[in-house]
Amino acid sequence: MNKNIKNIHNKTARVITLVLLSVVVFSNYSCNNDEVFTREQYKNVFSIVSGSNFESRLTYDLRFDKSYGYVSASLGGTHPAGKDVNVKFELTPSLLEDYLSTGLNTNQRTRVSSALDKFGKYRFCDGLQLSIPNGEFKAFMPVSVCPADLSVDSIYLIPLTVSDYDWGELNVEKRSVIIRVEFRNWWAEFGGTTYPSRGRVITTNATDPENLQVDTVTLYANKVLWPTGVDKVRMLSSNLGEPNEADRIDQYRINAINLTIDDAVEVLEIDFVQRVVSRVNIEAFGLLAGVEMVAEDDPEYNPEYPNVVIPAEDDGFNNTYKTFLLNYRFTDRSGHTVRVEEELRLMYLEDVRNPRFLPIPPPQGHNLYDWFCFHDWKCDGDHYDDDDDDDDN
Repeated sequence: MNKNIKNIHNKTARVITLVLLSVVVFSNYSCNNDEVFTREQYKNVFSIVSGSNFESRLTYDLRFDKSYGYVSASLGGTHPAGKDVNVKFELTPSLLEDYLSTGLNTNQRTRVSSALDKFGKYRFCDGLQLSIPNGEFKAFMPVSVCPADLSVDSIYLIPLTVSDYDWGELNVEKRSVIIRVEFRNWWAEFGGTTYPSRGRVITTNATDPENLQVDTVTLYANKVLWPTGVDKVRMLSSNLGEPNEADRIDQYRINAINLTIDDAVEVLEIDFVQRVVSRVNIEAFGLLAGVEMVAEDDPEYNPEYPNVVIPAEDDGFNNTYKTFLLNYRFTDRSGHTVRVEEELRLMYLEDVRNPRFLPIPPPQGHNLYDWFCFHDWKCDGDHYDDDDDDDDN
């Protein structure tokens, strides 16, 4: 009996000992874990902001000789760093090797261009560096680009990697960025802007003058407009639909037209209504033959399609449209004469920060368009030199 009681006491003592040891271990673990959490919570780790494959798309406005985007850095931690964090970058072409194989498809890889490097089309306004000010958690490095003469069919890349910093900790998985340069104008975005289209296509078989055949087809399509200049866009002619990516460059080279919109505006009566319009000039973008506008003195002229654009048309229901009214002809690959009467109409939201005609130079302090280093360098200047004395070299 006494022996059993003694065994029970021993077992109880062992259980109590194990429980106490568990409490001590857990307490130590909790204290350590809390210490790690506290340390991590206050740690200042900074990253370069980018998307997948280190990509950051910056859109530049063709309406400026030079416009800007920016590379940004973000600082983590519960509290600010307590001092400025100065970060330096370097151009790293080797960064593109993985990006070309994983970030782009086969068709896109053939469109990568070195024109930005070759012609000095970009510049880092403050040099290859940024500084996260004391008390702040983010900073920006402006990148200015001269978008004129860049091709909408090419892909322009600027690869950067952090080379040095003087405080804090760098997130090594977010130390690089590949800037993908894109551009737009007021009529179209870089990736193409879709305008619903309607009208008619009249094809005349002129190969046999004694037996002319005229076919008329109603036109209903979605036309994609691409920015090709300050006031220029391109699109496919007739009722051709947008080709797939693999065939796009060839199709536009063979079948596209270029529309140039005049800066001047005038009042013109269209369908018994007075409209404020700008004239549109139509010409071949590439190899399309016989492109000409149907002028007012032409027997086939239709006053409902006077080759103009209505920059801002209100439909009476608080909807605003950009409306092209086009009338042109060309010769197709079979030798037939094709005449097109076409309306392209895009509804858009008016934005006071993005009027059709922007002030030049941009107003100081504007959120979207700032002056930065535009005034002190030329578009053929050295793209990475941050010495003000050499800006115009």
